[in-house]
This record gives sequence, structure tokens and C-alpha cells, in this order.
Amino acid sequence: MMTRLQLMVAVLIAGCVSFGSSQTPPAEGNRASSEGESTLTAIAQTFDLAMMIDLPERVHGFEIKKEAGARWTLAVLSASLDRQWIEIDGVQLMTRPERKFKSRLDTGRRDTMDLLRSLTDDELRRAVDGTLTIGELPQEKQAQLLRNALNWRGSKTTSFNPYPRETLEAFLETAGTTLLRLDSLAKFTVTLKDGRTTDSYDWMAPAKKGYPEDPARGLPSTQPDVTHAVHGRALDYGTGKVVTVGELLIAANKTFDQSFRIDGRVLDARVFVSGSYDLDTFQSTIDVLLHLRQLRRATDQAGSLDDDIKELAKRLARISDIELVRLPERVAMHDIVEAYPTIFKLLQRRFGLADYDLLKASQGFVLSMFPGYTQTIGTRTFTLDGKQYTTRELRRLQVGIAF
Repeated sequence: MMTRLQLMVAVLIAGCVSFGSSQTPPAEGNRASSEGESTLTAIAQTFDLAMMIDLPERVHGFEIKKEAGARWTLAVLSASLDRQWIEIDGVQLMTRPERKFKSRLDTGRRDTMDLLRSLTDDELRRAVDGTLTIGELPQEKQAQLLRNALNWRGSKTTSFNPYPRETLEAFLETAGTTLLRLDSLAKFTVTLKDGRTTDSYDWMAPAKKGYPEDPARGLPSTQPDVTHAVHGRALDYGTGKVVTVGELLIAANKTFDQSFRIDGRVLDARVFVSGSYDLDTFQSTIDVLLHLRQLRRATDQAGSLDDDIKELAKRLARISDIELVRLPERVAMHDIVEAYPTIFKLLQRRFGLADYDLLKASQGFVLSMFPGYTQTIGTRTFTLDGKQYTTRELRRLQVGIAF
């Protein structure tokens, strides 16, 4: 039998805790939505997968595309759930991610900087040109980048994907051919009255540069497959079901005649389980899921990325033609009104800054993904020759992390 992780000693499931069935439906948001559960079941069935997923409060459904392949579909799924995806003994396990820092934004920025530092000069140059695809990154980096980017705009504590299903489906269409681009941004830091600082970025820069052409659809043939489910084992959840941890362990206890000790606080946590398990496979998978769920959340504050950004800027100046920020370290508001009118108005409105208030100006970057999906952001109605016309205002989908 495989070595088990030593979990917190709390409740002995067999004989010590009773679980009664209730006719009262769970509160809205506590159980996966029927649409979300259908998506999970469809993924397990389409790609023949054993999965164990620690579910967030909400699960957003989306239409799967078989041609995207199992690996990329799982990367998009884990990003939509804000879950870390690993494979253990042929089981696709999705757990709460281990965050380096208290803030998800800081974690995303550090992960992105580490990714950029790991690229070769040729890959980094193509990132600047907008011709590098996410499929060229290591597998774990693909899922990590997608997860950080899709959850970056949400609050620091949100546990569900704030993007609509069309966004997820757009990433499924382009799969590993989704284009990446690294753009230079001007970053302006404001010191607030309580001493805290906040950063604002020139997000208009990528739009000024234009958008890459639509990437080719489909998955590169070099993508390796994931392990398919093993059938016929004793504990079998078929194409999948949403259960509580307590219900799952009671079923395992009856099947394997084995007691499992866990922290009683996670008994009501909900998981999606598909595929079949023998004792060793179940034990190794549930141990990791519960261990990661019970880890104390990171409380460290992120250190400054200033030195890393300076080194990245020097490297980019040497290998590419990227246009870097040319501003003194301290600027007055009136110095940026012409070059950065959007930021000027934003700072004026949010913080009530006057023309002669000082800001810290520095180099910033944004790493964006462009799946090529055109998003409707509004409509415009006008009259021509007595006839009324309505047009859609469109933009290319861009998901990115600024730092």
C-alpha cells in the first residue's frame, strides 16, 4: 500500500459520525449547479476520465469541444474553477491551489514573472511579437497561466470564475494555439493618505498596438494525452456525481472495509468524483485532496517585483524592439495628461488628484492571451437617409496579467 499523508486527527468516519438523508434541498450556491455538474459529467464521459474535484461554491457550465483534447479541456476547467490540476495514479485531481502570497493578484504576478524569466530569448522575442502560443509552454505553466489570468480581475478572495461561458468556450476553440503577447505599460503608483500605495496601468497600450490575427483553431499534434480511466475497480462513480466528503468516505468505508481519519470540518465539503478506484488509488488521491484543502492559507505579503521588472526590461531591450517607458521616476499629474489621458482621468476621479500632485512612474508589463474571440460590448443606433440602423460595437477578447 502507498504511504499515506498524515492528516489532522479528528473524526473517525466509521461508527462515530452519522449522516442522515434530508429532503431539504441544499442552499443555492452550495451545490454545483445542474449546468455545471452536467459539464463535469460530459468531460468525464467524453474523454473517459477518472476525476476528483474539490468544488468551489459555484460551477459554471460550458459546452465542451472534443477536438480541443482532454488536456486542454482540463486546463480550461481547472482555470474556471480556480483549482490546481495534478494527475495522481491516473486520476485527474483538482484542488485548492497553493498560493505563494495572501493576495491572488500578487501570486499571479509572481507566477507570470517566473514564467517570463524561464523563456528562452527566442520565445521572449516572439512573445513581444505576439506569435508565441500557449501550447509551447510546459504543461503545468499552461494551466497555471490560464488560471491566474482568468481569475485575475476578480477580487482577492473570489473563488469562482468571473468570466462568461463564451470566454471559456473561446479558449477551448483555439486550445494550445491561443496567442500570447507581452506589452510594455506605464505604471503609476499613488501613495494614499494612510501610507498605502496603489498602482494604475496604461491598459490602453495593447489596444493602441492592435490585436493579433485570429489563431488557428485546434490542438497541436504535439500535445500529449492524459491518462484514461481504469474501469472495473471496486469503488465506481461512473461518469461522475457530486457528493460530500463525508458521503464519499462512507462509500469508501463500505467498499474497502477501511476507516479514514480526517478533520471533521471538511465533511460537508463537496467534491465531484468520476471513474473507479481501488483502495491504493483512492487513498493516495483523497489524501492529497484533503491535505491541500487543510493547508493554512498563505499570509505572506509579496515582495516588490521592481528589480525583476528592471532586469526583464534590460533583457527585452537587448533582444527585441519593444518600446519601453521613458519617464522620470517622479512626475506631476499635468505631465501625463497628453500621453496618458485615460490614466489622468482615472486618477483624478478615484483619488481627487490635482494637476501638481506627484506620482511615481515606472516600467510595467502585461502578458495577454488572445483566443481570437470577438466580444460584443454594446450597440450603437444611428439614422441615415431617414432609416434607423443598429450596429454592434465589438472587440477582440484579451485576458491578461499586468505587473
